[in-house]
Amino acid sequence: MRFIAAITAAALLPAALVSAQGTPSVKAKTETSTLRLFKGQSFSGEFYDVDRARPSLQLEMMVGSIAVYPGEKWEVCDKPRFNGNCNIIDADMANMGTVAIQSVRPIKP
Repeated sequence: MRFIAAITAAALLPAALVSAQGTPSVKAKTETSTLRLFKGQSFSGEFYDVDRARPSLQLEMMVGSIAVYPGEKWEVCDKPRFNGNCNIIDADMANMGTVAIQSVRPIKP
């Protein structure tokens, strides 16, 4: 329930983890076909890039913001194997509070 509340409030708002951590590029928060999960609010701090379905992320961080490439949709869930509270993300979410995300997958049109 906490996950849904955080996503809703912010909505006023794979086989491989491609980038471990770092600082995002100034000109783009993410690249095509990539979901970027940030530790901090407003796309700050460490981040993880995901480029395909990941049924078990095993992230060792809480997520504070998410960047989605324009026109793409991703399902994010707070439990492994796309269980628990899941939401479809189709736009950047800058201030989510802190949320555990354990599985993600792209939603193809």
